[in-house]
Amino acid sequence: MEAVELLRQGRVESLILVGELSPADLEAAQGSVIRDRLVAAWSPGGSGLTEVVVDHAPGVREAVAHLAELGHRSLVYSMESGAQRHAWAAERWETVQEAAATYRVDCRCVNVDRLPSQLAGATAVMALDDPTAFKIMGRLREGGLKIPGDVSLIGYDDVHAHLAAPPLTTIHYGLDEIGRAAAELAVQLGEDGAPGKTAKVASRLVVRSSTATPHERRRGA
Repeated sequence: MEAVELLRQGRVESLILVGELSPADLEAAQGSVIRDRLVAAWSPGGSGLTEVVVDHAPGVREAVAHLAELGHRSLVYSMESGAQRHAWAAERWETVQEAAATYRVDCRCVNVDRLPSQLAGATAVMALDDPTAFKIMGRLREGGLKIPGDVSLIGYDDVHAHLAAPPLTTIHYGLDEIGRAAAELAVQLGEDGAPGKTAKVASRLVVRSSTATPHERRRGA
């Protein structure tokens, strides 16, 4: 990786990488001076590097609790084909299942391309991320379903969610918080040279207009 080469050559003092590192990236970073000067931002965690991790659990729990309080008893979690190979995607799905069990809400995972035909009575959909939620919006409308009249919808990211029609209820994490935490960790690496620290950025639910009490017609479907 070019960025890692910059560290190896001593052309930069520290490096912040954003996103999920590949196995090759991790192998290149371990057991070398690179590890002591690298910060993995928006990491799924467990890399052994200095990293910033988004804590999915608080926002996911709030989202499932929100749906349960509205009266939803069955939800679908939806993602694109192949998304679950990413550690962060698998972690989100596991967290949804745990929260659904806590609030006694039935949940199952359905590929976005199989909606709305496989709703099978579910009155709410939680999407892996906002782009997936936007695609789901289109598919639900094509199927003659209204949001939130027939199906409530929740996304994850909160980057452009407020621009959707209706504005999307979604799980938010602060990109600015991730940036600040990564910068602080990079400074600490320069000061004490002790790698392996982890900073967590909490997620939270932002309620907008895409969730509501389940429609009687859908509950009886």
